Amino acid sequence: MDSSNINTNLNSQSEMSTSANQQRTEQAPVAKISDSIASLTVCDYLGGLAMMLIFLAITRMISQTGLGKKSKRVRDVEFLERVWKMDASKINH
Repeated sequence: MDSSNINTNLNSQSEMSTSANQQRTEQAPVAKISDSIASLTVCDYLGGLAMMLIFLAITRMISQTGLGKKSKRVRDVEFLERVWKMDASKINH
């Protein structure tokens, strides 16, 4: 083989590999997503589940603290009602 044949063969092989690379990278979005999902491991799924549970726990804590706030007046009234019940139970016995 002379050097021109070698250069021609190398150029044609590099063009074929370049076109093959372009075909692989130009996948449809659905194919990319399915490839990504297929490559996930059990650890990836467990990590995602853990992150979701942490997020839900934090949002639940935030929502409960917002609902659980009572005004100072309501807390004072509840405290006085408890004291009155305690005094009433001591009087009855």
